[in-house]
Amino acid sequence: MKEFAEKWLKKVDNLIDRNLQNPNFQLMDLTNALEISTAQLYRRILKLTGMSPNKYIRQNRLKKAKEILERGKYPTVRETAARVGYLQPEYFTKLFKKEFNVLLKDILKN
Repeated sequence: MKEFAEKWLKKVDNLIDRNLQNPNFQLMDLTNALEISTAQLYRRILKLTGMSPNKYIRQNRLKKAKEILERGKYPTVRETAARVGYLQPEYFTKLFKKEFNVLLKDILKN
């Protein structure tokens, strides 16, 4: 059963990654792609990760943003935010600080 759960979560991660730049990618898109109800998605992700699906999507986006910033691939916050699906750099900055407790400018300096 554990192997099935890991494969399923990997499928979710892949769907999120494939839609990373799409700021309109939402919970409904994920449920449609997985062919399950919103309630089922919520229960499964909560059971496997301890997070709501929206928080899980957001966390995946922010982790990818951190990787991008640490590699220095995109030199600005605006470019990085867009790369992970955020249209408003200010909102992205706020979420990033809340998630990692670090300022974006500190990562960009390195």
